Amino acid sequence: MMSDYERTSRISGSIAIAADSVSELRRVDVYRVLSNASEQEVLVETTEHIWNLRPDLREEITSCLEELGSPTYPGNWGVNECPTVR
Repeated sequence: MMSDYERTSRISGSIAIAADSVSELRRVDVYRVLSNASEQEVLVETTEHIWNLRPDLREEITSCLEELGSPTYPGNWGVNECPTVR
């Protein structure tokens, strides 16, 4: 089982592709971050992290997951629900 530190490190590493922190992540960076997720679990963790900390990027997250054809996008969740599934 992965520790919180390892999980946080993976999320930070994903975000670091485009920004120094989630608070500095721009709308145009979301696709780059999500499309570069190394595996499904990283995509889910990173999506949930951005979704929870940056509600202003939720529409962009939705659009990116749909465009990526991600299995984390079930296509039937509401605007306030995180689009990832476990």
